[in-house]
Amino acid sequence: MINKQKSKSYIAQPRDHQGRVQRLPDAIAKVAHSYCENLYSTKTARNHAQPNRKTAAIHAYLETNIHMKITEDAKRTLETPLTLEELTAAVKTTKPSKSPGPDDLTIPYNKQFADILYPQVLTALNSLTDEQKLTTQTLAANVTLTSKDGNICSY
Repeated sequence: MINKQKSKSYIAQPRDHQGRVQRLPDAIAKVAHSYCENLYSTKTARNHAQPNRKTAAIHAYLETNIHMKITEDAKRTLETPLTLEELTAAVKTTKPSKSPGPDDLTIPYNKQFADILYPQVLTALNSLTDEQKLTTQTLAANVTLTSKDGNICSY
């Protein structure tokens, strides 16, 4: 089963944005970098010429494929400010080995300095509204390709 999953995600011939197959390690790395940069870019989404059309397509998809609706009570609960207990529970249930965000603060670090960090995190998260969105820096991610067994071809 693992081999089937591995073969489905294996990219035998990485191609650049012009469709040319790249075989050299440096060129493959550039293709991977370009792919991830575009995949996680907020600039493209922010500068998209027709955001309403994209939003309409998302809503149409959800209407077609999601058949359960959230109750009004659940909606009200979700709209209440995040509590210290909820934040603590979320961090407690996160595996310590999870990759940190752009701030490079690991889960063990967050747990150790919870008394200092959590009040600041709560203030920041609870200050967000529909009008005030997360900043580009907050939405950033660090994506790292790692080879297995030191084999550069096994990214």
